[in-house]
Amino acid sequence: MRRAGRPDTLLLVEGALLAAITVILATVGLYLPIGYLSLVIPVPIIVLVYRHGLEAGILVSVVAALLTGVLSHVLQGTVMVLALAAVGLAIGEAMRGQLTPGQVVAVGTAASLVVTLLTLGLVFWLFGINELAELSKLLEESLRLSGDFYLRLGLVKPEQLKQWQEALLHAFRTLLPSSLLLSAALTVYVNHWLAQKVLYKLGQPTPGFPPFAEWRLPALWRWPGVLLLAAAVGMHLLPSPVAKAAGSNLLLLLAVIYYVQGLSILWFFLRQYRVSGFLRVVILLLALFN
Repeated sequence: MRRAGRPDTLLLVEGALLAAITVILATVGLYLPIGYLSLVIPVPIIVLVYRHGLEAGILVSVVAALLTGVLSHVLQGTVMVLALAAVGLAIGEAMRGQLTPGQVVAVGTAASLVVTLLTLGLVFWLFGINELAELSKLLEESLRLSGDFYLRLGLVKPEQLKQWQEALLHAFRTLLPSSLLLSAALTVYVNHWLAQKVLYKLGQPTPGFPPFAEWRLPALWRWPGVLLLAAAVGMHLLPSPVAKAAGSNLLLLLAVIYYVQGLSILWFFLRQYRVSGFLRVVILLLALFN
């Protein structure tokens, strides 16, 4: 009888612990100026789904969302946890289904985009608030304040400043789709990586990506990549604003893909020539920020 009860007891203990961790991450993310902490909310859910199945993950997600709502803003806390937990459910189930790491990230990214769009729609339906428009206004105000600072220092002329601000706002609005996609992919990758580390500590190693120095685009990507690049450039030559926007978003996605591949090759040669770890990190950070 004791042996038969162990799995249920283990599930209850782990479920309660991971629910508590989820609530802590969400509450701290809401109240303290470290909002990015809430982006790793999916990690406990991923671990639970991988170890105990989707039903356990759904139950703990709902409980954690309700508890977060009680401890913080009822609607904001509940919706945030449910949205991020849904991404964790997708990643955990994909890992449990033995998908490759690339497929796991693809599934998680798709889930993240769907959840983001649903959340934006829900907020607009309930409160009439367009969060993307609000974000654009926030950026506009930030540019205005920074512009005033540059003007007072005499670092820029008024006409140049106006052109700069308009260009940045236009870029933000135009590149929003690809930016959301890249942000979702990065968030999913980080959560997948962290969940792997936790599962490894729990004695359940899972397949992961190869070391960064060994990242390579598949051979099948070569010609499609060239064709996509040509298509993106061609879209910019068309008079249609929609085509130009689509070309810009495609160019950004391709630029990031090839940039990451270039950084991987750089890291490979730095490792081959036995450059010290600290110096390698410094060079990589300089490459990223430049």
